[in-house]
Formats: sequence, C-alpha cells, structure tokens
Amino acid sequence: MLLATRIGLTVLFLLAAPCAFAQSASGDAGSLAREGLRLVDEGKLAEAEAAFQQVLGTSDGASAARASALRGMALVKYRRSDYLGARALLTEALPLFEARADREGVARVKGQLGSVAFITGDIPKARELYEESVAEFDALGMQREKALGLRNMAFVLDISDPRLTAALETSLSIATELGDRRLQGLTLHVMGDLWVNRGDFRRGRQSLHDAVVRLEETNSTLDLARAFVSLGRLHRQHGLPEEAVPFYMRALAAQRQLGDKQGIAQSLNAIGIARSVAGHNREAFVAFQEGLDIARSSGFSTLAELIQKNIAWVHLKSHDYARVIALLEPIVHGSREPYNVAQAMPHLAMAYLGAGDLKSALAVADKAIEARDTEAENLPNVFYVRARAHEALGQPASARGDIDRALAATEQLRQRLVPLDYMKRGFAGRYLELLGFSVRLLHRLGETAAALEAAEKARARAFLDLLATRESRREIPVDRQQLESSKTAAAMTVEEFAVVARRLDSTILSYWVGDDQTFAWIVRADRTISTVAIPVTSARLAALVRQAASEVPNRAGRALYDLLVGPLRHLLPAERGSLLTIIPHGPLFRLSFAALQDPSGRYLLEDVRLHYAPAGAVLRRAERPAMTPDRFAQMNYLLVGNPEAAGRGEAPATLPGAAREIDAIGRIVPAGAIRSLAGAAASEEAVRDAMTDRAVIHLATHGVLRDDDRSAESYLMLAKSGADPARDGQLTTDEIYGLNLDADLVVLSACRTASGPVTGDGVVGMTRAFFYAGARSIIGSLSDVADESAARLMPVFYRVWPHALEKATALRVAQLDLLERLRRGQVAVETPAGRKVLKEAPFLWAPFILIGEP
Repeated sequence: MLLATRIGLTVLFLLAAPCAFAQSASGDAGSLAREGLRLVDEGKLAEAEAAFQQVLGTSDGASAARASALRGMALVKYRRSDYLGARALLTEALPLFEARADREGVARVKGQLGSVAFITGDIPKARELYEESVAEFDALGMQREKALGLRNMAFVLDISDPRLTAALETSLSIATELGDRRLQGLTLHVMGDLWVNRGDFRRGRQSLHDAVVRLEETNSTLDLARAFVSLGRLHRQHGLPEEAVPFYMRALAAQRQLGDKQGIAQSLNAIGIARSVAGHNREAFVAFQEGLDIARSSGFSTLAELIQKNIAWVHLKSHDYARVIALLEPIVHGSREPYNVAQAMPHLAMAYLGAGDLKSALAVADKAIEARDTEAENLPNVFYVRARAHEALGQPASARGDIDRALAATEQLRQRLVPLDYMKRGFAGRYLELLGFSVRLLHRLGETAAALEAAEKARARAFLDLLATRESRREIPVDRQQLESSKTAAAMTVEEFAVVARRLDSTILSYWVGDDQTFAWIVRADRTISTVAIPVTSARLAALVRQAASEVPNRAGRALYDLLVGPLRHLLPAERGSLLTIIPHGPLFRLSFAALQDPSGRYLLEDVRLHYAPAGAVLRRAERPAMTPDRFAQMNYLLVGNPEAAGRGEAPATLPGAAREIDAIGRIVPAGAIRSLAGAAASEEAVRDAMTDRAVIHLATHGVLRDDDRSAESYLMLAKSGADPARDGQLTTDEIYGLNLDADLVVLSACRTASGPVTGDGVVGMTRAFFYAGARSIIGSLSDVADESAARLMPVFYRVWPHALEKATALRVAQLDLLERLRRGQVAVETPAGRKVLKEAPFLWAPFILIGEP
C-alpha cells in the first residue's frame, strides 16, 4: 500500500476551492467563507481560521455559509495535524450539504473524510469514502477533482491491484489535458513510489524526477519536500544511505518551516533508516525517537507503527531478538494497515530465526511472501530467512529451493536498477549476506558449479554493466558523476569459465571470502572444476594482507600461502610457468599473490605466471586477435616520466628513477613508434591528447590515492599548465572516465594505482576508470612503489614482451629478474647516509600486478 507515512497526502484534494453551495451563499457570511477558503489555499491558516470563526459565530445553524465554514475549519485543523478535530467538523458539515442536495459539497467533504480516515489508520473506510467522492466528481464532470481523487485512491489500494496503475494513469492524463503542472507533479510522485515499491527503480526514478521538475515550477514547497523524501529513499534502496541524507534534510528543513508535523515525522523516520544503514545507530535512534513522539502525539497511528518497525530493525542488527519480537508482534498481529504488517514481517521472521524459533520464522516468512504489500526489495531477504530456517531444520532441499528464489528475486531487482553507475555500485553491497549464505549452502550440498555461479552473481556486476554500456556507445560521457549504465550484463556461467580457461590456456583460481569461511574454486582448461573450503575468517585474512604489504621477513606471506594456496596446491598446474588467473574477493583484492611463500621459501611467482580479473565475466569481453610479431611491430607507445608534478600541498619529491625508466624503455621499443613526454612537457593537457591513439600508455609519476568515499579524486601527478581542471596537473580518476582510449596496455608505474576502496562491486579506483576508458589490460601497483625498483623492473618487461608476446610472461620475467638481483645484492640506492644495498623484500618487486587480458 502506498502510505502517507512515506510520501504523504499533500493536501485534501486541494479542497480549499469553494464549492457551488458556498458560492450560492448570500451576504457577508458567504463572502467571508469564500475568503477563508482562499486563505487556506495560500497557507495563511491563522487568518483563515479567524474568518471561519466569524462565520460560525454569526451564521444560521443550517446555512450554506456555516456548512462552508465548517469544511474550511476542518481544512485548517487537518493542516495543523488535528485529525480528530477535522473529522468532527466534517461530520457536522456533511448533512448540511446533503440536506441541500449539493453534490459537489458532499463529494468534497467525503474526500476530506476519506483522508482523515486514511491518516488515522482506517483504510477500508478511507477507500469507501474516496470511491464515493471520485464517482460523484465524475458524474458532475469535474475532471480536476476526479484526477485528484484518483491520485488519492492510490494510497488505499494494494501494490498489486491493477486498479492502482489505471487510477494513476487516468489522473495524469487528466492533469496533462488540463495543463495543471502541480497536479501532474503530485500524480507523478505517487507513480514514482509505486514503481519503486514494485522494484522497477528505473521507471520510479524517472517519474520522481519529472515530479520534482513540475513541483519546482509551481513553487509547491510542501509537495516538493515529500518528493525529496522519495528521492532519498531511492538512493538508500540502491545502497547509498549517505547520498540519501541530503534529500531528507532538505525535506525536513522545509517541513519544519511549514509546521508539517506528518512530514517532519516522516523525514525523521527516513533519516533514522539512512543513519542506521550507514552504521550510525546512535544518531538513528535520536531521529526515530523524535519522529515517533511527533507521530504519537499527532495521532499518526500508521506512521508510528512504521517508525516502531524501523526501531526494531536497528535492534535486530545488534541481535537483540527478544526486543525485536516484542516490538513487531503487535504490528504483525494487530495492525489495521496491511502495508505496515508486510513491512514488519521480514524483520520478525529474522528475529524468530535468530532466537531459534524456526517454525515461527517459517510461518511469518510464508505470510510475507504471500502478502500483496510486501515490497520487491524485501523478497530476497524473506526467501533467505526461509532458506536458513529450512537448513537449520535439516531440510536442505527446501533450503536450496528458497535460495534459488532469493537469487532470482535479486537478479530481477538488478535488471531494473536506476541506469547510473554510482547507483548500481551502491546496490552491489545490499545482499552480500544472502549471497554468502548461498555459496556456503551450495558448497555444503556438493554443488560446486552452482556455488561458483552464485559467487559470480556478486562480483563486479556494476562494473560489467558499465563496460557493456561503454562498448555500445562511442561518445564520451559529459557528466562523469552521472555515468550512464543502461546495459545489464549477465554473470559468468560455469560453461563460460571453461571457455575462458581453454582460450587463455590458464587455470582460474576464484575466491569468495565469507565472514567465517573462505572458498576457492579451481577451473582448469580441461573443463574440470574443484572447490576447497578454507577455515579462515575475512577479518583474519584482512589482517594478514595488511601485514604482507610491508612486513620483513615475510611471515604474513608464508601464512597466506598456507591458507590460500597450500590446501589446493595439488589442484594447480605442476608445470613451472603455467598461467594462473586470480579472481580475488574482499580483502584479497589488496594482495599480491606473487609474494606468497611456500614452506620452503619459494614465492608463488617462481612457480606460475599470474594475472588478475575482478570477475570472470571481465575476461568474457570481446578480445582482440592473438598477438603476433607483425601485430606487435605495429604498436605505438606513449611514455610519460617524472613530470613537473602538481600535487596538492607541498611539492612532491622528484622521481629520477622514473626519468631513467622511460629513457631505458625508449631505447628498447622502436624509436619511430614512441611519443615521450617528461618534465614540463608532460602536462595534463598534452598527456590527455597523446593518449587517444596509443596502443601502449606508460605513466611513471606520483600517484595519490583517496582510499575512501572520495576515490574519484585520486589522481596521477602531471605537469601543470593552467588553473582549470583539465590543466591543473592532476589527472583524477573522475577525469580518466572521460578519456577515449584504444589501448592494449596501460602501465601505471606509480604508488597504489591498482588499489582503492574495496566495495561489493570490487575495487573502485583508477584501474576501473582506465578499463572503462578503453584499456584491455592494466599493470598497476597494490602498494607504494620504490622509484629505483620500478626503474629496473619496467625496462625488462618491455625487453621480454616482444619475444613472449604475452604480458603475464613478461611481467613474471621482469619481477623474477629483480628478485634475483636483490638476492645477489646488486640493487643499491644513494641515501644521505651513503650508498645502501637493498635486500630481498616483496614490497620492492611484488606490488605490480597485471589485470585483464594476459
């Protein structure tokens, strides 16, 4: 049901318009009543109340003016959230209109009574009164009032009721014919929430956007505030609670100024949800409590129930199951509002499950699935609860069926997300608990292939959609904060895994890191698939990965080998130098597998050559023909080294090693195929222009990583040639999305260029942006890079690549060469204290990884 507790009835049919009965009233009383109704329309409630009081004090008990004043006073009380007072006045006015056979007056009063019934929780009565009112307006030929009535009907019809869509479409059609922009905005708002409730987020966002445009045009502040709440909710449903809060706060400020108590309580409820989703439970409780106090004191029973449900949800997150059950059982078993019942049931089912009452959990979950008011976004978690309960009851077949339904419901939602990259990225983390359980359950059932496919459903899905969208379009995005992502790419299937493994002649090693357990799948070129469950938590792995980045000696690297490779080493190829394709997950995105050491001290890189992919489906992309000597000879290069860096704050140190690095590479690759930029010549503008037609782009400079929600501001330092963003010497991740490349390889020889925030969609950083811009493979670094190390490693890579015709082989040879030099004490650097010989350490050679095609 579409509730006022979420989007609200803006006004009572805009009912301040005087009816025919009021217009026929004679004398000063009739004129004063009409003036009062006009003042209500303008929001001047105190002046309107004074006018109505004067009419009521002087008019005959059955006069037309008195009836009109009673209706007007009811409007004033409704606007002030005095719903019982409004109902009493309307109940007194209705027989006066009926006695004079004023059909218009009767229709308006019934519509107002319907709104009072709705806001006080009597939905059946509200539906009956709305239907009578709409029928009367239709018979009178009053199209605008009919349209408003149909729009209000949407609040009392079930989400699945076909009359709901028909009512809103008719209302919008009438509003369009009349040219009434405000009515269009009101109806589009309700339509937007309807599509969102049904899980069609794309249509919902468009309707809400159109509603806001029309309401802004007509300066409808109250209506606009409620539309902002809906827009905020849409962001929260895409997993972006922090993006939602500004919408809620804007709405709340307007509602406080207008004294809209219902709207204030509604916005506070929304703020509480967003704060809790973002992990700020204390702030959430403050907002919820203020909203609940307002709702209870103002008689908003349905809204009070909804806030109580959300308070229970926060307690559910802290596993206080007894309190959750105490808060939700009265709603589920006693509420007169079906929508509130449907909203509370998934949380109550989860609380029963946590408390060990499996039969009650199943019973409530069953009812939630059957309920017509259960929103589409809740269905995956309802099936998840049922699956967990069936598993705990020793019914694995039933649990498997529920997980299949949960995954299908999640995929259905994914198909209808708002087609913007940042929205899809937010959604990626919403159902990770469900997906993790599905992997664990399918593994337990021995369904290796199905478990791998379930894991793939959670990998880089927004990234895959973005790549598919980019491949279908040639134009560069204008607003990179609003990157279009209109395509929906399917997750990788087991059959496709086998095809990729055979094409690359590789063994694919795919991980899933759960809270309490980690899984690994091994897919070989001969189509065989194996799986291993590793008893290690995500927290333990994350701690070891952090240690491995800089620790000497490499104890963490040995521990990680024992956990991640040791249990499955017998399933990996025995032939030295075989290709291993790593698909990481969670904290493993920050790990260079090359540096893992077996018990004898051998690094994994000494046994295999490596490359990485954020998801198997990234390797399913249309690849270019195999590299040949002739094709290789046709490639051209852009070499950028040691620019006059334009950092933020104090000037960064120069990189003499970077200058030597590109000089050495320039002597290796064909001279006629090179464009080299260094120092002041390596300006951001020049580098951007030179990138467009280069097959190989090598950038040796400083990298600055924002490893937080400002990752789009991470940048590569280049030379500054102007003040505007395109010339400020800071090539940001956001700007990289706007490049138009056709590069076989981009080498980012700078610090932490393969790192970034790890989200439900994988790593959101520079490598993601370069792939979108048109790179097929990227060499980047997972940690800080020593200038001297890169200067020695990269020339070897370019020397080997033309002979190997494979990037993974060339990178392995280069890293092993540097490792051997370190072991022999052949690498030294000049320091203020004199010449220092560098000792063997993974952070000197292992940070660079190859992502994408090998």
